[in-house]
Amino acid sequence: MKDFIKTAIPHISGLQKAAILLGELDNDASSAVFACLNLSDNERRMLVSAFKRLGRYNPHDERQVLRENAVLQEALDYGAAKGIFIAPRKGAGKTGTARSSGDIAHIAKTDPDAVAKIIKNWLET
Repeated sequence: MKDFIKTAIPHISGLQKAAILLGELDNDASSAVFACLNLSDNERRMLVSAFKRLGRYNPHDERQVLRENAVLQEALDYGAAKGIFIAPRKGAGKTGTARSSGDIAHIAKTDPDAVAKIIKNWLET
């Protein structure tokens, strides 16, 4: 993935991206995706530690919002390009064909393995 899409904030590591994405999901979706990752104990500790280092999310902090949006968009773009996520069809109840960053939560609930594939890729880079 290193040659595919870079976030607007290039200093975000794969581990941080994974933590941000998991933090965006509710507990059920996050747990389901986490279970699909099949991480080693060390990888699990590193991801949990990265999540804790993110701290509390402040929607009024422009830097945090930009970082979160960049990560969510990267996940959606990469998933669509690799055929992991299927873009919604025109006329299927949505306007336009692009997915929004809010769709990632729905995808995680209905197909947690798809989101886990994106995170696995980030963790390998």
